Formats: sequence, C-alpha cells, structure tokens
Amino acid sequence: MNGYSLVHMCAQYETLDILKFLVEYFKQCYRQLLTQQNVDVQNGVAPGNILSKEQIDQLIKGSINLWVNQMTPKDEGWTALHLACKVNLLDKGSNEIFKLILSLGADPYMRNKHGASLMHKAAKDDNTSLITFLRDKLNFSVSEKDFFENTPLHYSCFENTIYSSYWLIGFG
Repeated sequence: MNGYSLVHMCAQYETLDILKFLVEYFKQCYRQLLTQQNVDVQNGVAPGNILSKEQIDQLIKGSINLWVNQMTPKDEGWTALHLACKVNLLDKGSNEIFKLILSLGADPYMRNKHGASLMHKAAKDDNTSLITFLRDKLNFSVSEKDFFENTPLHYSCFENTIYSSYWLIGFG
C-alpha cells in the first residue's frame, strides 16, 4: 500500500484503537517538541518567538488536518475518510473510524482524482448507514456526479452492492 499514511492504513483496516493511539501520541510528541522549542528560545539557544498554548494547539490541529486530508498518490486518490466508508465487517452500520477521522478535521467534501465523493465511495462499499448520514447530516446529494457523470447509484451498480442500490433509489 505504497503512499498510504498511517491514517489511511487505520481506515483501510478498521483499526480504531490504533488510530486513537497514534493521534494522541502525535499530539503528545508534537506538544513536547514545541514546548522544548519555547524553552530553547527563552534560554537563547534557538532563535524565534515563544508560542502560546493556543498557538501550539493550533499548530497541532493544523498538522493533524493535513495528515487526515492527504490523498493516496498511487490509486484513485482516496483520502482516509474515503477509505473509512467501507462497512465495518464486525459491526455492520458502525462508522466509528469514519466519525473519528471526520472529527480530526478531515474535509468531507474532498473528492478523489476522478471527482468521486464520499457518497460515491459509501455506495460502492454498500454502506447504507453512511449514505443516510451523508445525506441527512452533511447535505450530500444522492444524484451528484463525478467527472465522468457517474452518480453514486452507478458506483453501487458497478460493484453489485444491492443494499446501497435500493437505498439510493429510495432516496430519489
């Protein structure tokens, strides 16, 4: 899975606990690094300005945001949020990893390099609970088109995902 970040891997393999650990570990390490930089600036060891707690928090949040919105370079250009659209095999309908990545600042309206949205990916992966969430909570349209004029229903039919096909037809 060349080109996948750790967030992509966690989304792909549904490892929620590992993703939570990685995010907390990253926050802790980055906060420690920035705090040490402040100490070095105070002691005259390093040039620069002293960062406030709020500035440190913003830098951490911005770094995580870049991390979760990174596209995979080798395939369709999916983000970690796209990869998290698949149905959790152990708990059909559970979208906890999707919700965590979304809460970390992932852009739900980011499309892959072919113009496919999260709605297209959820339809392709037969995730009916996510189709409903995207439509009801994030105002996605079930008839939106990618760059090739394909709707989520097309993706569902291409993959022979019966449940999402019924779902999408029912939504109009």
